[in-house]
Amino acid sequence: MPKIVDHVQRRAELAHAVWRVIQRDGIEHASVRTVAAESGWSTGALRHYFPTSDALLGFAMELCFDWIAERLNRLRAEQAARPAGTTSSFQRIRELAHIVLPLDDQRLLNARVLMSFMPRSLVHEALHEQERRGTGMLRMAFTEVFEVAERAGELVPGARADRQARQLLALLDGLNTHHLLAPRDYPVSELVELVDAQLRATFAAQPEVQSG
Repeated sequence: MPKIVDHVQRRAELAHAVWRVIQRDGIEHASVRTVAAESGWSTGALRHYFPTSDALLGFAMELCFDWIAERLNRLRAEQAARPAGTTSSFQRIRELAHIVLPLDDQRLLNARVLMSFMPRSLVHEALHEQERRGTGMLRMAFTEVFEVAERAGELVPGARADRQARQLLALLDGLNTHHLLAPRDYPVSELVELVDAQLRATFAAQPEVQSG
């Protein structure tokens, strides 16, 4: 019988090979040739899936945001399944924010790869559009929770949901950048504390922070 090939799985394996090359050698070395060597594939076989380096990089970036989206959707489903009143808006937005902080190896890898894409996204239209959609997804997730809090009168006077979502997203981007560049100056524990400080300045009530 002919061998059944899982093309989705193969493309994902190749994208993970791109991540490894970027993490180890930098995005400038992530080419069809180097990724083929990393994955153990021939360049011809790899070009069957990604004819150009730009196509390969675009898919690797898309996979980063897909991973974040999957974590967001799973967390929101978990939050919705909890008994009513057991999770405050403060805790909900805090848990969502933690998805993009480098709190474990996978989130650290995701942050490193996405940061590596930033300079290229400024001059590559397709990557720029992917980055815009990815950050838009995060901003929308934050905004939804802040809107619930705003309607309930939980935010400090004058705070608006859309502005708070943009401010939190900008804070997370900055914290990730500083941690990646100077992890000793910006340890993970301080990243969590700074996010908590921002949220405490946004919410009128000062709830007890649950671990995680």
